[in-house]
Amino acid sequence: MGGLTVGELFSLAAKSLADAEKRLGSSLALLPLEPWVFPNEEHTRDTTLAGRSPLVPTTLGKQAPALEAWPYPVPALATVELGRSRQVAIRIDQPTISRVHAELARVARGFALRDRGSYNGTMLNGRVLDPGEAPELADGDVITLGETQLLYGSLSHLAKIAPSHKKR
Repeated sequence: MGGLTVGELFSLAAKSLADAEKRLGSSLALLPLEPWVFPNEEHTRDTTLAGRSPLVPTTLGKQAPALEAWPYPVPALATVELGRSRQVAIRIDQPTISRVHAELARVARGFALRDRGSYNGTMLNGRVLDPGEAPELADGDVITLGETQLLYGSLSHLAKIAPSHKKR
């Protein structure tokens, strides 16, 4: 991942897609999202329990990207396994994720998501995937593996939704 954070990827993609793709090593990414996004008491703006913003549009609504986390580049493979194992293409070291939790399978216009018999299940946009189901992914989709939420998107999509943020 080369030390590129989600916040830096947003900034780089907004300036130059070619530079962002070169630095990330892919034109597609999975970005960790902050948990617990909810409206505040005044219902005037959204926030997170950590008090972080800004929010980006996702298929589930507005959510906060984990700006200091590392993005997961989606490699140009026919099948991309996601899980906790060191042998998968996208390793997410989180206890509620199975060793081989899910996979992205290349289809005509991108990737489809399939659960691999994980213990805690796989969700797409808040809906649990049925065994054998493999829906095609679109920019802005939210993949949930165990307790981890990931925003799926092309770099061109991420450049359009890139939040303006200040380094804290």
